[in-house]
Amino acid sequence: VSISEDIPINAIGDDSRIRQVVLCILTNAIRYTDEGYISLRITGEMLKDGRFEYIYNIQDTGRNVFKKNVNLSKALEEDELGMDFDSGYGISILVAKKIANALDGDVSMYSIQGKGNVYNIVLPSQILDESNIRDLNFADKYNVTFLGGEEEMFEDLRLSCYELGVYMEYIP
Repeated sequence: VSISEDIPINAIGDDSRIRQVVLCILTNAIRYTDEGYISLRITGEMLKDGRFEYIYNIQDTGRNVFKKNVNLSKALEEDELGMDFDSGYGISILVAKKIANALDGDVSMYSIQGKGNVYNIVLPSQILDESNIRDLNFADKYNVTFLGGEEEMFEDLRLSCYELGVYMEYIP
């Protein structure tokens, strides 16, 4: 697991759906990789509209999702998946893609015959800070989770969110 040091820890989004998308892909990678490796790299970039785009890159040396070399987006467009649905492998990738699309993100992947699979999950999130916290109407929609970072910054935002009825959790 590799997490870029410059990704913000104060983003808001549907944490249960984001977790569901990432876990769908990771679970398949773990289940179908008997030997070799599975890697997760989390990076991202600021978008022009002020959101941050998280990029989750997952690679495995496990069983190929596709029976031949295929690009997921192209296969979906052509409706010729060639996926190994006999074992159920591949179905959760389509579910993850639909959820990511609903979050204004995407899941793309490709299989390299005999070498494994490469997945990219792209999910944009709004950045939460003291300048916009009172303008957001998210108290009924979100739980906010901080991963690492400075606990002092978390405490200030937690108190502001508490006033709005939003629960925040800090995970060091």
